[in-house]
Formats: sequence, structure tokens, C-alpha cells
Amino acid sequence: MIAVFSTSSPIASCAVFDDAGLCLVQGSRDAPRAGSQALTEMLNEQLGELKAELSDLRLFVADVGPGSFTGCRTATTLAKSLAYGLGVSCSGVTAFDLIDATRTVGIPVRKGLVAVRTPGNEPQVVPTEQAEELLGEHAIGGIP
Repeated sequence: MIAVFSTSSPIASCAVFDDAGLCLVQGSRDAPRAGSQALTEMLNEQLGELKAELSDLRLFVADVGPGSFTGCRTATTLAKSLAYGLGVSCSGVTAFDLIDATRTVGIPVRKGLVAVRTPGNEPQVVPTEQAEELLGEHAIGGIP
């Protein structure tokens, strides 16, 4: 099984996937400045729901941003620590790919600025108004 952590925003998210990439359970909590605690609680709850143990996890994945620098470090540190302790692999993935690897995605990075990534292209930081035009009806990440 694979555990995926995201704390690049004030919302902490945790999901457990099977080895084929099927999401078995997921959850998120508003956890500003408390991402580590929220992730460990959610992971324990999710493993309990699956009747699984921490030792059943074979890969830990962390959201590496864009987003809060400290938040990204929280998920990365937890993923690396658990992977090291269990002697399993660890990896990182962008917030864009966690949201949707196949669509144009926007993620607010600062007031009035949005990081936008179109599949196959490098992300660009643009004013909110321009992001709204790029995203159209598919606005994601808190952009109206």
C-alpha cells in the first residue's frame, strides 16, 4: 500500500492507495500549523478502517508544492521519517499532479497570484484574473 501526504496548504490531506494506484481511503482536515498531527491521526484512522498496519505500507509520497514552504516540509519530513523507519521507499509529487495530472490546474500561492500548470508545460505564476481566464469553468484551488 501507498500513503500520500499533503500539507502545502492549511488543509492537510492523507490518502492510502493499493499497489495498483486505486485510492482505498482518503481524508482532509483544516489544520493550519498542525499538519503533522493531522496527518498522523488521519493515517492511523485510515489504516484502522482498512484493518491494516503501518508495516503494510511500502511507499510514502509527499506533496512537494507549490504551496507553503513550511507545509511542504511537514509532509516531506513525515513521509521520509516513516519510510526510513520502515525501510521502504519515499517519493514526492507536485500538488498539480495530486489534484489532476491531466488538466490545467491552478493553485493560489499568494494573495492575487496563482500558479497555473497546463499538462506538458512548466507552471507559471500569474495574477488571479489571468488564472481565471486560463482555467475557465474548471477553476480549482479556491479560485472563483
